[in-house]
Amino acid sequence: MMQDDCLFCQIVAKKEKVAIIYEDESVLAFLDIAQVTPGHALIIPKSHVKNLLTMNGKTASQLFQVIPDIARNLKEKTGAQGINLIMNNEAIANQAIFHAHVHLIPRYRGDGVEIASKKHPTPLSELMNFAETIKNFS
Repeated sequence: MMQDDCLFCQIVAKKEKVAIIYEDESVLAFLDIAQVTPGHALIIPKSHVKNLLTMNGKTASQLFQVIPDIARNLKEKTGAQGINLIMNNEAIANQAIFHAHVHLIPRYRGDGVEIASKKHPTPLSELMNFAETIKNFS
């Protein structure tokens, strides 16, 4: 299913040009127009799905099945020392385009990119209680 007002659906429909680095029947990968580092790529399902929280298992499987190969290729071809994989889900998590997409960001020594968060050391007993409340899902 496509949405006419979705930029990524327009890209899938070839109505918007991008620098494609991978494509199959269900997944498209292209270079992000706003490169964080050289080779910064977006991997999207071709079918419109808002994000990981609304994605079904089949779409997730198709998407994440190709990501390791794309990441290895990016690392090799760019000479990066590592890769960050980031997926923002919902506005509070900085999702700006509401079509599921995974960022692969090649990392280079001294690239100046900082991906950090404040850590909250938590007693194991508290973690065990919290785990009990969230581990059973359907």
